[in-house]
Amino acid sequence: MWSEQQQTSEHVVSGNPTYNNTSAAALLSYDVAHSIPWDWRVSLYTWTKGIASGVYLAAALLLLFGILNPNDRLWLWVTPIVSGAFLGGTGLLLIWDLEHPERFYMIFTRAQWKSWLVKGAFIIAG
Repeated sequence: MWSEQQQTSEHVVSGNPTYNNTSAAALLSYDVAHSIPWDWRVSLYTWTKGIASGVYLAAALLLLFGILNPNDRLWLWVTPIVSGAFLGGTGLLLIWDLEHPERFYMIFTRAQWKSWLVKGAFIIAG
């Protein structure tokens, strides 16, 4: 069976060194090194979009509970600028993370509306 690991001198098995035909052995038969699909940019743009939404949410909750005045400078200027700056940073990181960042404009010029990438790009762009 494909999950059975052969015991020969030229074959190096991984995991359990004894002959075993269990589901664990089947999982261990795929013990192959893979490249890392994501790098630090994915973590960073997840962080920046979280800050953008968190700043806006915190200010909206303060407004909802009457702690913040709707005409306050924090609601009218600080919240949109800080949130927009982090959202803009998210967009730049997303473009930088593309395999061909110089072709990002094609999302807007040749939009495939079934793609969530296109939908997200139009939402971020406003």
